[in-house]
Amino acid sequence: MISIGEQDNGRTVQMKEGEQLQIVLYENASTGYTWLEEVAPEQNMILLGHEEHAGDPGSPGASGARAWTYTASAAGQRTIRFHYQRPWLHTASRSFEITVQVLS
Repeated sequence: MISIGEQDNGRTVQMKEGEQLQIVLYENASTGYTWLEEVAPEQNMILLGHEEHAGDPGSPGASGARAWTYTASAAGQRTIRFHYQRPWLHTASRSFEITVQVLS
């Protein structure tokens, strides 16, 4: 599995069909901000699921993380994009984007 995070923003990732990709982004949901995926047709990357990892329960307001796991289903290219925003607002405070090239 290839694991990437916010430090990989703007990067191009090459994968083989059948490989998995996990994207982990940190957030502070207690402020109302969360990472939202910009929905795109599935194309060659299938979202297997996502998980939320809460921060330290002994530290109110601690940041946590959100992780998405994809599998490369077919050769091709896709851009995966997320926006860090409050869901009720339509503007993001920052964005994350990677381009995935799936090789056969």
